[in-house]
Amino acid sequence: MASGDLVTVDVNKLLVDLSKLQGRLGNHSVSLRRFQNYMRTTTYDHFSALGQGGTHRGVTWKYFQNPVRVRKTDGQAIPPWGGVPRLARIKQYRGTTGFRASELGSFSNRNRGSGSSIARDRRSTLGEKTVRGRLRASGKRLKEGDQILRDTDELVRSVANSIGQNSIRDIGPVEMKFGTMVPYAEKQNRTRPFLFFTEEDRKTAERMVYEGLIGGSRGGTG
Repeated sequence: MASGDLVTVDVNKLLVDLSKLQGRLGNHSVSLRRFQNYMRTTTYDHFSALGQGGTHRGVTWKYFQNPVRVRKTDGQAIPPWGGVPRLARIKQYRGTTGFRASELGSFSNRNRGSGSSIARDRRSTLGEKTVRGRLRASGKRLKEGDQILRDTDELVRSVANSIGQNSIRDIGPVEMKFGTMVPYAEKQNRTRPFLFFTEEDRKTAERMVYEGLIGGSRGGTG
């Protein structure tokens, strides 16, 4: 309390404040939880930004390879989602010749098919069904514009939900663990990185810890 040029210090109050600061120095769980929420949101936005390939947060995801194969018969490039007309097929009908016994006990030739071998002309591709997209892990067919790594959303849910199946969400006084136990996550993270820290993420973590020490913002993800 200050009165004129006189300043007094309440030692008891000061000791209480120092004890609070000491507690904060040894326990950053509140700040780490804030940062974990920030990482969940950031990672979800990362999936959304790169759903059809591109560069975000300094990493690049390639979209589904196009073309995935070239048809040998006509050199047509077939993208993974199909959509190109199927080739008309040449159908051949070959007659067969056999024998049957007549009621009179004699034998006669019987033409059981359409006669001699017949090769019909190639049919028009008009009205033919198109090549279907390849099967995804879920059993659904891939369609043009589908999102990368969003077939079943199992991976996204495991990193974006606060609590969910295959999620890693551990928070202690001085350590936070954030990740996923989806079996194919490690392989996909090498090809299309989604679990990593940028310099901006590090600065955000430091800011949140600092705010926790001085009793600043405790809510939200920013």
